Amino acid sequence: MQLFSIKNVLILAFFLILHTFLFACDCEIASPTKAKENATFVFSGKVIEINGNWMSGGMKIGFLVAKSWKKECPQYIIINTPFHRNCGLDFEMNKEYLVYVNKKYNTPKTDTCSGTRVLADANEYLATLGEGIAPSEKAPNLGSFPYIVGGLAVFSVLFVGFVVLRKRKK
Repeated sequence: MQLFSIKNVLILAFFLILHTFLFACDCEIASPTKAKENATFVFSGKVIEINGNWMSGGMKIGFLVAKSWKKECPQYIIINTPFHRNCGLDFEMNKEYLVYVNKKYNTPKTDTCSGTRVLADANEYLATLGEGIAPSEKAPNLGSFPYIVGGLAVFSVLFVGFVVLRKRKK
């Protein structure tokens, strides 16, 4: 049996194309009221960093926050968005956005369905939000992740040291 026959390649190509259409973004963009209700917090800010996010298959977007609603935000925040075909947004450097954030598993995320949009096109959404608050100057809450990584690093160094010392004593 030949693994890379024309038939097998065509079947694989068919399923790859089908997968793209089956899992394409299909959602209703939230109205201003619904977007506000569904969001964990909302902020307006300028994109200052764009990086790939290989862990979740999307992008990590760094914002310099101008105002926030529903919850106080730090001056700098990183938001995750999936790739465009999975309802992700194509953010542009140095452009300002109104961002509706849903926090899932302690990770702030946004997508095209949430109501997030370029700030210049957000007048109706801004009217629904009302007056925002300035960002806080405190450092962002990174959760427990840095402590876990640091603890594992210290444990690894101690464990390796213990093993090396035991072998030297013998």
